[in-house]
Amino acid sequence: MLRNKSGQIINPSTSEKQDDIIAAVSGNLKDYILQEADDYTTTNVNYLGKIKSDGTWLIVKIDSTGNFDTLRYANVSNNGTLSTYALAWAARTTATYGYLNTLTI
Repeated sequence: MLRNKSGQIINPSTSEKQDDIIAAVSGNLKDYILQEADDYTTTNVNYLGKIKSDGTWLIVKIDSTGNFDTLRYANVSNNGTLSTYALAWAARTTATYGYLNTLTI
């Protein structure tokens, strides 16, 4: 269930205000700071490495090989052996990626 800043439920399948929907979905991501970007290792794929001040990491994989871009996400919740940002960034091409809503953030 998505909620806007006022705590009201937002229904993304209707014409709710787009800014409210984006803010609700990305609210947990606002504390991540971009550290690195890689647009050369894998053809048509970009990786964005992000980290929070407490060391919690997140890597976003943007795949442009199809008709539209797909975004998938990796963090320690779906990559338990990658306990640090340095390990995660080094393994970005082989890490497990999933939908944002499947991660513990």
